[in-house]
Amino acid sequence: FTPIGIVIATTDGNSPSVNHFAFLSTPFSPSFSPLVKRGQYCLVDTFQGQIIGLVEEIHIMNNYFHDFQTVKNFTVANLQVNHFLPSDEWEIQIAEVQVLGYIHTNKKIETISSPEEFKMIESSGFPVKPGNQVYLLQGEFLHYFLGFKTNGLQIGTLNHYSTSVSLDLNRLFNKHVAILAQSGAGKSYLVSVMLEELLMRPSSVGTPGMILIDLHGEYRFLKQKIELNTIDKDKIGEIQSKIQIINASFMQIGISDMLPYDFQRYQPNITYPQLRELQQILENLDQNQTRVDLNELCKQIEKQTEINSKTQSTLIAWLEDLARLNIFTQTTKPCITDLIHPGKLTILDFSTILSMRKKQILVDFFTKQLFYFRRKRQIAPFILFLEEAHNFLPEKDSKSAFAKHILETLAREGRKFFAQLVLISQRPVRLSTTALSQCNTHIIMRITNPYDLNHIKNSSEALTNDSIKIISSLPTGSVVILGGATNYPVFFKVRRLLLTPYRKEISLESESQSFMPLIHK
Repeated sequence: FTPIGIVIATTDGNSPSVNHFAFLSTPFSPSFSPLVKRGQYCLVDTFQGQIIGLVEEIHIMNNYFHDFQTVKNFTVANLQVNHFLPSDEWEIQIAEVQVLGYIHTNKKIETISSPEEFKMIESSGFPVKPGNQVYLLQGEFLHYFLGFKTNGLQIGTLNHYSTSVSLDLNRLFNKHVAILAQSGAGKSYLVSVMLEELLMRPSSVGTPGMILIDLHGEYRFLKQKIELNTIDKDKIGEIQSKIQIINASFMQIGISDMLPYDFQRYQPNITYPQLRELQQILENLDQNQTRVDLNELCKQIEKQTEINSKTQSTLIAWLEDLARLNIFTQTTKPCITDLIHPGKLTILDFSTILSMRKKQILVDFFTKQLFYFRRKRQIAPFILFLEEAHNFLPEKDSKSAFAKHILETLAREGRKFFAQLVLISQRPVRLSTTALSQCNTHIIMRITNPYDLNHIKNSSEALTNDSIKIISSLPTGSVVILGGATNYPVFFKVRRLLLTPYRKEISLESESQSFMPLIHK
């Protein structure tokens, strides 16, 4: 273990405490590069074991620069302080540390030899002692402390370390995941890396099926031809053979697979008397094993002479409104059992559909079918990745958010049946609190909106005010993960994609230039 400082007692009396302490960074001379950085982990010997903490902030102090008038006089005279005074020798670094827990052991740090001892972490109930040496936590010891798994999903590199962030698949997905970040922070890239890791897992280990709701066609590149790559073409071909892309414009809902109440949910203007008549007709068709589309269903209703004429005409009008969506037919396509296969990915590309109502109905129906089939063990365990989750799971009640009920049900009950959910959103404040609270792991990238930050903080006990400040200033591709996937909050940089070079963003300038030849014609 590398010594990096000494615990100090601050004049305000806040350090050291049970939850926090500060230390003076060593070496003190600025001619050395500072050893400690924000986001690193450290440990301190105590009488009951080792306390481990996360460096949340670093301050640099220098008594020679406390007198503003002296600094001003040197500046006006165009003189440098360190040419006349030993100011460099008075520069000190103070690191603020959030206590994460402690290892209950009688051993001193110098005598700890096995990383296994860092698996048993307990909550700290006592502060560190001023004057104690602070050490940098790194290597296998850090690996065990954070709960990383050898041969896990390697999605990035720990900030200020060379350690790979290797996550246990079970811990990451078993109780759902929320990926939250503002637009342009790198959500799609991160999701692509996670999918890539899942697709590269060998067939000898169990991997759930994956299904991705892609609203803007951002993930089609995963299946595209690759020219530049860092792994061999055979390997790429093998991985891409596990991916299928389905154009959502060709997705269809079979009338025989719908419940009577589904019609009322998708067309709320249908009244209960109309619904009773519709239910009777659907039951008769089911008994006769007759498959119909909505147009044929309307004809069946017209034949029913015993139905009140006003009820009949109004019901037909509402069903014709649904028919104009062109998604209700005799048979459901694609077949639910064709969507989920262990270790394979199905991308449902909704980029060609503009109607949000149509998207809501398709997502609602197919999610219900997936969950039903999974509960009956007719399909393999699966992970559902949902882009722009706030549109399908809004916090406020909305009659047009047809998919909200089944998605919240999946969030509450899915883990019992190994039906996992990954919610991806750039507006956490608009996302259902019910669903978000069921996500045991939060993966957060840069967010600057104060309402979103406050919403996230209220939904995660692991986030402190200092952590919130770090999140608002994270560069693109930098991530904090907290919750069930790791033992403690982890800040890391997303690794580069191996399968294919990620699509380049088209700038406003280049898009405008592409239209210049058209203007001159």
